Amino acid sequence: MEAVAATTDYETWARAFHGHAFRRRSAERDAAFLLPHLTAGQRLLDLGCGPGTITEGLAARTEPGQAVGLDQDREFVEAASEKSSRSNLRFQVGDAAALPFEDDSFDVVFAHALLQHVASPGAVLSEVRRVLRPGGVAAVADADLDGFLLHPQTESLRAAVALDRRTRRNPDVGRRLVALLVDAGISDVELTIVPSVVVGPDQAMRMAEASATRFEAPPFAARAVDEGWATSEQLTDMAAAWRSWGQEPGAVFVTQWCQALGRG
Repeated sequence: MEAVAATTDYETWARAFHGHAFRRRSAERDAAFLLPHLTAGQRLLDLGCGPGTITEGLAARTEPGQAVGLDQDREFVEAASEKSSRSNLRFQVGDAAALPFEDDSFDVVFAHALLQHVASPGAVLSEVRRVLRPGGVAAVADADLDGFLLHPQTESLRAAVALDRRTRRNPDVGRRLVALLVDAGISDVELTIVPSVVVGPDQAMRMAEASATRFEAPPFAARAVDEGWATSEQLTDMAAAWRSWGQEPGAVFVTQWCQALGRG
């Protein structure tokens, strides 16, 4: 992807801002809508695989079929490759909008939390359709950042949520998944909506600290300041607002995840 600021590129920012969350992902939690459609021997591609925690679970269900995890972030790919010991799984660096694979190469193509970050979701899904075998499964999950519940709210916390939304290239892509897949030539598309609920002191404090730490990460702070989205002082206030929210006994944060599944 292209650089977006003088001091940090989009991948460095994304790794700093989302890396911790990416490492918590799993096939059981984040690809549950796809799992019933997986069988042994399928060839599977996981786009935007990050550190590979979802890919590992998918590969376990399709072995001995080959699974490939692809990400544009070299650090994520190297970390995933070092950690994995599955003989049917490999990771490689690549651009989701220009896949290095032949037509009709995969039985299953999966992408989680990828389209909110890419320059052109349509270009990525056109590539998904190209490499997907006829009748193959395309499964895409992404957030819609206009659909959230947050309590209690302060001015600094509302500013933090608004800044988080602004940093994404496609913050409302969740609601557009069906249209994007159909436009790419994917048929029989089904959509499910799954809420991600943070409630209770333990969950709230973990999320608050993770959110505050992300706002304090140098790559994120550099991008926010360079783009004119916030000053360093405002970022400090936003991080403090998250930590204060996490100590509220009635803290609630709910986001909506949209999951679309169709056939090539």
